[in-house]
Amino acid sequence: MTREKLREKINRLINWGLESVDDIMERNEIQANRMTAMSLFNLALVSILALIFAKIGLLNTNYGSFLVYWIIIGEFLAGALYCFIRLGRGKVTKYIVLSSTIIGVAGLLENVGPIAAIFLVIPLLLSERYFNVKFSVYILSLVLIIVPFMVVTGALLGNYEPDMLHLEGALDDHTKGEIVRNASLYIVLPIEIGIITIVIVSVNTAIKGKQLADEDTQTKLNTSRIESELSLAQNIQANMLPRIFPAFPEHSEFDIYAFMKPAKEVGGDFYDFFMTDDSHLAIVIGDVSGKGVPAALFMVTAKTLIKDYSLLNLDPAEVFTRVNKLLSEGNDFGLFVTSFLGILDLNSGLLTFVNAGHNPPVIKSEDGSFTFLKSRRGLVLAGLDSTKYKSNQTYLKPGDRILLYTDGVTEANNPNNELFSEERLLKYMNDNKDTSLDKIINGLYKEIIYFQDTREQFDDITMLILEYLHPLDDGSVSKVFVADTNEIDAVNEFLETEYDKIKLGMKDRYAFTVSMEEMFTNVCKYAYPGRQGNVKVQIKLDNEQNLFIMLKDSGIPFDPLKHQDPDITESASERKIGGLGIFMVKKMMDNVSYEYKDSMNIFTMSKKVVLEED
Repeated sequence: MTREKLREKINRLINWGLESVDDIMERNEIQANRMTAMSLFNLALVSILALIFAKIGLLNTNYGSFLVYWIIIGEFLAGALYCFIRLGRGKVTKYIVLSSTIIGVAGLLENVGPIAAIFLVIPLLLSERYFNVKFSVYILSLVLIIVPFMVVTGALLGNYEPDMLHLEGALDDHTKGEIVRNASLYIVLPIEIGIITIVIVSVNTAIKGKQLADEDTQTKLNTSRIESELSLAQNIQANMLPRIFPAFPEHSEFDIYAFMKPAKEVGGDFYDFFMTDDSHLAIVIGDVSGKGVPAALFMVTAKTLIKDYSLLNLDPAEVFTRVNKLLSEGNDFGLFVTSFLGILDLNSGLLTFVNAGHNPPVIKSEDGSFTFLKSRRGLVLAGLDSTKYKSNQTYLKPGDRILLYTDGVTEANNPNNELFSEERLLKYMNDNKDTSLDKIINGLYKEIIYFQDTREQFDDITMLILEYLHPLDDGSVSKVFVADTNEIDAVNEFLETEYDKIKLGMKDRYAFTVSMEEMFTNVCKYAYPGRQGNVKVQIKLDNEQNLFIMLKDSGIPFDPLKHQDPDITESASERKIGGLGIFMVKKMMDNVSYEYKDSMNIFTMSKKVVLEED
């Protein structure tokens, strides 16, 4: 892979938080320049020491011109000083320092002799450190050109011994041509063959080293990308779960708190809580088999389906029956989900729930202690597509609490392979039964971590706790019906019971009965095209004797009040079809309104009514 391609590939991943390839190459070049500068400094130091030793007679060598020798030392120091001043930076720095090295060493070659050729290995090896082919070619060319010139010059100046040039007798007895020829044959040629051999070896070593560096860089990039993607997935997963507490500040009827700690970057556990309407709270917990990304994706699907069907105001058993069928389709990985879904009626405290192979919740019983909630457990979701689930019911009294959790709690183990166990869970809950919900959950997690000791967490830990504080007290009464015109009699029966309680006058009863039948039929006709759904009918009498009746459905958005009122002055044959029923409702009621809120159509009609006296 070329440097340019490597740069392009790496730069595409800059957003993952790694330094760019330009930064990497610049840092490498600065390091190489500093290495070269240190080599220049060391060459100057060795040359000075050699010169001193020669002056005091410890080194017997022909140095030619001492002035030239000091110029060479000065060049070494100048190149090193330039690099130190620039801190190794600058585009021309590498050319200056290595050119100084080559010229200086070649000067030694001319003054000292072939023994100085060994120093030429230094710039050649250093040139490979830059991973720059053009620069390496420049350095090699400079060496191959300067070496013959310096060797021949040294030979002609008489700086070599005759036997070094394979000559007999003094150099003065030989012609310049013979000196040049022998210097080229016996000194230049071996040096340049050696240089080329060293270059070939060093180039191959550099190429291999660069390949390893590229592979290491690519591995780090891939690892970083995976870590970044997993971190992003973890954030996405965490943001899918409600994490703001108190979750429903407008509802004083209950308190709720939840917590999840994945064993890996992403997990298969999930929890959820949401209002299905004004008076019903849904609580959900689940655990997908397996770990990592596949489990997390399956978790997202399961959580979304459970919430979507719960918002249709279906019975929890029907929700799980439908979700199970959908999860079973195309389940190529063979994953499954254990889950618990409960719907709490805030008016009565009735908890309707279904358990699909999940851990039994812990509930605060009548004597104030926590016990396991006994119920029928169905098959896990996505286990068998034909599974039919059945709901269970229990009543929560004010002050009762219920804890949902996954098996990461009870099956956490310590270095002795002991499980945290259901017994420890019950003991902890009973020891902290009056503690605030957040402290119970956070304290339980700390208890699990302490129990695990040095053992790494192997499973996701998820917990949700709910406390029922008091019934919903807005003076309203509600009931859910199937959005089917065959249910009109049941709706009227429900309303008649409430009319009797408040002693509603007959005239007003008639007005509300006619209006209700019209609006209920309207919902059945438009809200759920091609599918079944529910309608919640809610009735309330305020202190000023205004009677309110609301119809709520989670069907497609549809505002019946947008329909233009019919012109009743026209004859029946000329009048446009439709709109007469809504028009009648408007006339019989004091006020009618529509809004689409929290994915629900809400139609409200009200009228100041007359109540019969006792």
